[in-house]
Amino acid sequence: MVGPPLVGIILDKTNGSNDNEKSYTLAFVCAIIFSVFTAFSIGIVNPKFHKPASKIWKKSSELVKNLNIMLFFALLITMGSVAGFQTTYRNWYLKELGASDLLTGIISGVDALYGIPFLCKSKWCINKVGVRHVFILGLLGHVVYSFSFSAMEEPWIALIIESTTILSYHLFWVAVIQYSDEIAPDGLVAIMKILAGSLHYNIGKLGSTFVGGYVMNTYGGRTAFTVLGCIALAYTFVYGSYLIIQRLKQKKVRITLESPSAKEIPEENPNFT
Repeated sequence: MVGPPLVGIILDKTNGSNDNEKSYTLAFVCAIIFSVFTAFSIGIVNPKFHKPASKIWKKSSELVKNLNIMLFFALLITMGSVAGFQTTYRNWYLKELGASDLLTGIISGVDALYGIPFLCKSKWCINKVGVRHVFILGLLGHVVYSFSFSAMEEPWIALIIESTTILSYHLFWVAVIQYSDEIAPDGLVAIMKILAGSLHYNIGKLGSTFVGGYVMNTYGGRTAFTVLGCIALAYTFVYGSYLIIQRLKQKKVRITLESPSAKEIPEENPNFT
């Protein structure tokens, strides 16, 4: 929240309107300072450790056999690909639209400001909406973000569009951590969380860097963001359809159990020997 706007101010003051010869030395110095501060902050955290599983390989194989978990993994890769592209190429696209260094820095940091109130009430929001429904909202957040960027004419509008990260990043990742606790087999909670982060930030971002970079270089930023929105929208339908089908099956089972015929229990014949 503080870093990007601060760097934007530094670049704007030191380089001015000279776009041909810019010095990013102070920006990298700020990055080093913030990295050291982050490392120190993480170092003093006292994490909660989970007891490891006794048969870790056997229990790990249960993950790939569960359709619910596999769709969750696909969700993380999709969200990671979309978010990775946005993070990597957003500022370049804003520069093409004429954004200044100061505006670019503010846009990069304003999403944290939007997310603070919702992070404070994240547990209430997720319990109210439902964990997997938050996943759908996160996908829709990326859809709105991508299509809005593809249609954007003025770079300052991105300040408003960044509010979608409330759903696609802040609440989404709180829901991911909570859902990982719920679906992970005994002893694999830590592995599930690490795997979730790897799929989102490593595998997903790797795909978006190669494919997204090619599309943006060949067809331009507007087309790239449109394709990005279509990908997020497509998986919204896939995951949403799965949730609807699962809900209908549960409703059918519940109706069957609550039917009068299911409640009738035949009485035993006391004379039967």
